[in-house]
This record gives sequence, C-alpha cells and structure tokens, in this order.
Amino acid sequence: MVEDHWYIACESRALRRRPGAVMLFDSPVVLCRDAAGNLHALEDRCLHGGTPLAQGRLGGNALECPYHGWRYTGKGRAAESPAVPQNSARPADTFLRR
Repeated sequence: MVEDHWYIACESRALRRRPGAVMLFDSPVVLCRDAAGNLHALEDRCLHGGTPLAQGRLGGNALECPYHGWRYTGKGRAAESPAVPQNSARPADTFLRR
C-alpha cells in the first residue's frame, strides 16, 4: 500500500454516528468521525488486547475500545487507559498505524 495516496474506503454518508470497519489492502481499518465531523482512519485494533475498535463507540473526539475502554484520538494516540493506575507508565505515547 502506498500511504501517500487517497483511497476510496466507503461512502461518506456511511459514517455518521458509529465507527465502520473496512479492509484496505488486506489491512483492517476503522473509519470514524470526531465530534466536529472530521474523518479519521486508524488500524482496527486496540493496542491493549487486539479487539477491533470498529466494535467500539465514539465519545466526543475519541474512539473507545469495547473491551477495556481504552480511548484513542483521531491521530491514533492512546489517550486514556482506564485500567492503568495514574502513577504507572501509560501508553500515551503509543500510536496505532494511521
């Protein structure tokens, strides 16, 4: 896959309130819109357990994993990991492929 090009993955109207799963060049991708309506495409896999993020839900500007509730920004950054104690190392600098 050439990452510097645009590819048609679905119709825009198909992405309103729920994330959508697509395959793009044999790679699972989750498509979603943030609260402002901006489109985002991320690897469809939670960093914590591998759960498909397309099965999760959108909350404001974050995509939430349905299993443990990890939340990801539209840029693929792990923004919140509820099960990780505040004082321990968090995956905040960990990114999903975008």
